[in-house]
Amino acid sequence: MELQVLTEMLFGNRIRDKVANSTLISLPEWYMLGLIAYYSKDWDFEIENEIKDAVLSGKFEDFNHMEGKDAEIVGFSIWHYIEKVHGKEAIPNIVHLTRVSKSADSGFLFALGMSFYDFSYDWIEFYNKKFIEDEKNRNKIDNKKSILQLTKWDSIKFIYTTQKHKSIKEF
Repeated sequence: MELQVLTEMLFGNRIRDKVANSTLISLPEWYMLGLIAYYSKDWDFEIENEIKDAVLSGKFEDFNHMEGKDAEIVGFSIWHYIEKVHGKEAIPNIVHLTRVSKSADSGFLFALGMSFYDFSYDWIEFYNKKFIEDEKNRNKIDNKKSILQLTKWDSIKFIYTTQKHKSIKEF
């Protein structure tokens, strides 16, 4: 269902429009696969982890040439970013303006007011900041757990020692 609606949004619903537009619009694979994933799947921790791994490893650096599952993941992250930063209503605007201008770059430029190059920089920075901050917070939590575990172990050892020697020691 989603694929049919998206295809009609991009290429029209009449046969003549589909033929004319499909030969004139050349979209990167991430555009359609990501858009389909964005509309058909919910954002969850598995998708976020896949995106996180790709961003932190630098896998998204040459995203325009990705294919298959990688293109789907990068596209999903792009459309999700647009929703978070520019609002959900920006997505159909981009799709419509891509169709009218017959160019994804122009669709982004007209809908968001920035070149796709600038947009892609902002998009990757958004995820870099998010995931690097997540990693820092996770490390802080891990360190606090280690300190807490060490403190508990020392307390247990201290209590055992004091009970064994039948003496009470103050902290």
